[in-house]
Amino acid sequence: MQGNDWLFAATLIPEMSDAEIDATIEYHRNNVSLMLMERESRKLERYHKLAGVKITNTKHESQEAREKREEKEANKKTRTSTKEKAPTVDDMVAMITKLAKAGLTQEQITAMFAKGKK
Repeated sequence: MQGNDWLFAATLIPEMSDAEIDATIEYHRNNVSLMLMERESRKLERYHKLAGVKITNTKHESQEAREKREEKEANKKTRTSTKEKAPTVDDMVAMITKLAKAGLTQEQITAMFAKGKK
């Protein structure tokens, strides 16, 4: 079989003699072998080319270190804060007591709180 005969090989197989079938099998086996060797040669060539590439700035960590880091990140608490906290009753009492000890009268303290509500 030569040239474009391979297009019609499937229809010619029943008409081939045993010797022709053996020769065709051997021909294709050699072609497959050559293609496999070429593929391996190209693969090795790529590997050698990549072996010359220097990789920098890589951080290698062990499995244990990665698991610890991931666990720490998972357990990390996020903090939320509010800009202004409303004073509690105890805070208000402490402020009034301080103002009274500072010498302010009850009317002055009441006026200060009324002014703050506006």
